[in-house]
Amino acid sequence: MTIPPLFEWDGRADTWKKYIEAVFVIFYNDFIKTQPRFHGCWVRCYQQPTYDGKEGGFWHCVTYDEDHRNRKSERDRLPDLRRCERIHWPRFIIEHVNSGNVRIDYWTKVHATSRGQKTRHYLWLQEEYVVILEENLRPGKSTVFYLITAYVTNQKRTMDRFYKERAGQSGPRETTEAVPP
Repeated sequence: MTIPPLFEWDGRADTWKKYIEAVFVIFYNDFIKTQPRFHGCWVRCYQQPTYDGKEGGFWHCVTYDEDHRNRKSERDRLPDLRRCERIHWPRFIIEHVNSGNVRIDYWTKVHATSRGQKTRHYLWLQEEYVVILEENLRPGKSTVFYLITAYVTNQKRTMDRFYKERAGQSGPRETTEAVPP
């Protein structure tokens, strides 16, 4: 099994809006129209806040916050072509985390959020790209996971943090190795 190809933009300024719309269609089909399952539970995206008619979960997968201070304002985030090109990857990673066909490291970490303590699940594809899911335990109902973000992990600071978190994981941790060709 191979990682989906990049969904590339032709680089022309006059096609950027069409490209973002096409990227959104892929995201919409993968996380809104249908949802993948993780550990037998549905994975959804956060729909609020919306910006330019698109869900907040979408913007967190295709843009970044340059100064990490305006996380609540989608309009202040900047487009990230590397995130856009990999728009097929989040669902693929979620659906193949335990397949054994691709190398995906997996660990959890508890985060303090405005909604209280939440467990986040990190799915790190070949130490290159991470998908972060947040577990939502609903008393009397089934658990749901929310797609928080997905991005390329090429910054040394981020990679060092992930190496440390992965190595110190005391809870569930899985690593699936790629099958040799």
